[in-house]
Amino acid sequence: MKGKRIFRITIENESKIEKVASWRLTPVKCALLGVGGFLSMMFLAGCVIRLTPLRSFLPGYLKEKERSVTEERILRIDSISQALNTNAEFLANLRTVLDVDRVPSDSINAMQPINRLTSDSLLPTSKEEEQFIAKMQERERYNISVIAPLASEGMIFHPVSQESIFTEESKTSLDARIVLAEGAPVESVADGIVVAVYASERDGGGHTVVIQHGKGFLTAYSRLTLPMVSKGDKVDGGQTISIQQSGLGIKQQEVILRMWHNATPLIPYDYIGPAIKPVRDSSGYEAPRGR
Repeated sequence: MKGKRIFRITIENESKIEKVASWRLTPVKCALLGVGGFLSMMFLAGCVIRLTPLRSFLPGYLKEKERSVTEERILRIDSISQALNTNAEFLANLRTVLDVDRVPSDSINAMQPINRLTSDSLLPTSKEEEQFIAKMQERERYNISVIAPLASEGMIFHPVSQESIFTEESKTSLDARIVLAEGAPVESVADGIVVAVYASERDGGGHTVVIQHGKGFLTAYSRLTLPMVSKGDKVDGGQTISIQQSGLGIKQQEVILRMWHNATPLIPYDYIGPAIKPVRDSSGYEAPRGR
């Protein structure tokens, strides 16, 4: 019959040939000592990471507030990059049109003389330049006021909630404030794909859900208390994306909706307002809900 293994650690002072300390260790004590040492090292490493700037060098570490700001800036950079590409193509076409040495591609104006543009910036603006500037300004106004509504004609927009009400001051604002009943669901205004879900302190707390829709439309829902979707999820118009809970320290009954079309900010009420069905009261009068 084999006996228990017992280990002993002894410290001696060789100069005086005397025993300084001695520890008697069993296998159980060795295991406990190892676990204790491991936990101590983990605790020490956690304190160093938490209390020193070393944590910023860890892969994947980012504060919740910094993460939300980063994702929001990425969305803005993507929109700006699309606008820059569009402007670059326009300038390339403009340079081609203004190139006096190019071979005309049309036969109607081929024989007409070409007026060379002067490079003297001190001269007054010519009539042709004024007409060109006026044309471009009119085109920009047309892009904002006409293109987005035309693109939306082929889409079906839903209200944020069946009992949603737009606040009066936000009906003409880019930040639409929508009041909901307590515990009401927040629904997607159209079919799309969830591109971001993050906690945000920008609008007073809660979470933000960003959804990419068809035809260049993008919507962002802020002050959500309980998101029900994740990044990459496909959603249908009218599908619940969040439930507004109480007791979380934010305005649970108010949701902020923002909307873009090809990076151009839109007034959400102009598109979501017509989707709100009228409410019939007891006298038979129909009042539009949310108006």
